[in-house]
Amino acid sequence: MRAALRAVLACVGLAVSVTAARAQDAPFEAQVEQIAGSDIYLGAGTDVGVVTGSILLVLGTDGQEEVGRLRVIEATARRSITTFVGSPFAVTRGATLRLRIEASADPRPPAPAAAADADAPATRATASSSRASYGPRVSGSLGVSFDARETMTSWDEFDVDEVERQFSTPMLALRFAAAELPGGIDFRTNLRASYRSSTGDIVRPDDFVRVYSLELRKDFGSVQASLGRIYNPYEPMSGYFDGAYVHVGGREGFGAGAAAGIRPSRENGGISDSIPRYSLFANYSDRSGPLRYDVALSYTQEMPKSDLLSTHSYVGLTQTLRAGPIRLRHSMAVDRDPTDDSWKVSRFLLGASVPIAGGLAAHARYSLRQPYRVTEIVPITYQRDRGNLGLTYTFSTAIVGADVTANDLTDDNIGKSWTYSGWFNLSETSLWKLGFTGNVSYRDRDGETVIYAVPGLTRRFGATRARLTYTYYRSEEPAAAFTTHAGDLAVDFPLGRRLRGTLAGQVQRGPQLSANAVYVSVWWAF
Repeated sequence: MRAALRAVLACVGLAVSVTAARAQDAPFEAQVEQIAGSDIYLGAGTDVGVVTGSILLVLGTDGQEEVGRLRVIEATARRSITTFVGSPFAVTRGATLRLRIEASADPRPPAPAAAADADAPATRATASSSRASYGPRVSGSLGVSFDARETMTSWDEFDVDEVERQFSTPMLALRFAAAELPGGIDFRTNLRASYRSSTGDIVRPDDFVRVYSLELRKDFGSVQASLGRIYNPYEPMSGYFDGAYVHVGGREGFGAGAAAGIRPSRENGGISDSIPRYSLFANYSDRSGPLRYDVALSYTQEMPKSDLLSTHSYVGLTQTLRAGPIRLRHSMAVDRDPTDDSWKVSRFLLGASVPIAGGLAAHARYSLRQPYRVTEIVPITYQRDRGNLGLTYTFSTAIVGADVTANDLTDDNIGKSWTYSGWFNLSETSLWKLGFTGNVSYRDRDGETVIYAVPGLTRRFGATRARLTYTYYRSEEPAAAFTTHAGDLAVDFPLGRRLRGTLAGQVQRGPQLSANAVYVSVWWAF
C-alpha cells in the first residue's frame, strides 16, 4: 500500500503541475538558472518588475495554493538572486517557475535622477524626500483566468476501476500598491478570489477569497512602522502574520524592533485569533566596503489559546556575507521542546558559492530540519538532513550545471536517498532563434528509483513568447511502477498597452494516468 500511496501522490502532482503553473496572479515566468547554496538564481529581473527586496509568490502544486515565497536579494535587468521566505521548498535547476510579485521592497517611486547620487545607496530617507515631487501614485495588476482539467486514473495492479474527474477554476486576482498617500502613508495588498468546481466536490472549499498581504506603512525618519497582514524581513522564518511591526534604524548599521499579532489560519489563510504571537529582533548591516554583511537575531513566542497546545518559543539567526563573487549564507532556529523543556536546533542551513575559474563555480549546501508543528501535542517528530554539492558553468548565452544531493530522514520506513541531477539553459540561438532548456534527475532510495526528464524549447516572436516542453516521469518500487509522458505548450502575447494574455494546454498519457488541460488568462498592469 505504501507503493500505491506514493504512486497516487505522484499522479496528483503530475496531473496538476501545469495547471498550478498558471493559476495564480503570475504575469511572468522565470527559469531556475542555478542554485548556489541557499541562493536561487532566476532568469528574470527588473525588466519584469523584480527589484531587490521584492517578495515573489511561487505557484503551488494543486492549482490553488502556493508552494512558498522567495525574497529577492539582488536584481539586475534580466536576472535576480532570491532566497526562501519562511519554510524552504523543493526547487529544481532548469525548471520554469510561474511567479507573481506579491510585494515590492518599497512602492514609492525613486528619487529624481538629477537629485540623486548615482554612487550612494538607496536609503529610505532618499525615497521619502521624493514625496513632494511625485505625490500619490498607484500601481499593480488585475487578472482574470480560467483553467480546466480532466483526469483518468486506473490501477489494474490494485484492482481499482478507472476513475474520471473534472476540475475547473475561474479566478480574479488583484495586486495593488498606493504610495505617498496623505500623511506619508503607503498601502499595498495582494488578494485572490476563485471558485473551484470538481467531480464529487472533492476540492474544498469550492469558493473563497484569500488575502496574501494587506499592509499600511509609514516611515518616521529612521523608524518604520507597518500594520496589517505583513512580513518581518528580520524574522523571515515564520512568514506572514496579522498585526503590527516597528523597526528603528536604516539600511546600514544597527537596528532593532518588535512585531506582534496573530497567525493566519492554516486552513484557508483567513484571520484567526487562535495563536497570538510576538517577536523581538535586532539587526546589523555593513555594505560600505568590499565586504557586504547582514545579520539579524530574533526571539519569537507563539501562544496557542488551546489548553492542549504548548507555547512555542524559538530563537532565529540569519546572516549573509558577500565578498565579490563569493557568497556565504547561514540561518538557524533553536526551538524549545515542550515535551522535555529542552532547546533543539529545528532549522540549520549553511550554504556557499565560490568561483573556481572563468565561468566555473562550485556550490555547496547543508541543511537540517526538525519541523515544529505548533498545532500538534507532540510538535517535533522527525529530523531531515540534506547535503548538496554542485558545479555550474556560465557562458555568454548559456548556463549548465550538475549536482548530487543526499537526503536522510529519521524514519525507518523512508531512509536515505541520493539524487543526481544535470541541467542546462541556452537562451536564444541562431537556429531559428530558438532557446533550449533541459533538466534530468535520477533518485535512488534503497532500490526505489525515480527518473525525471524535462527538455524544452522557447521562442520569441516580437513581444509574443512561446514555450514547448516534454516531461517524462517514471518511478519504480518492488510493488508497483508508474510512468507518464506529458507535452505542454504555452503562449504569452500582448493584447494592448499593458494588457497581456496567455493560452496554454497539456496532454498527459500513461498506463495509470491520462489528463487533458487548458488554461486562459488576461492580465492588465496599471
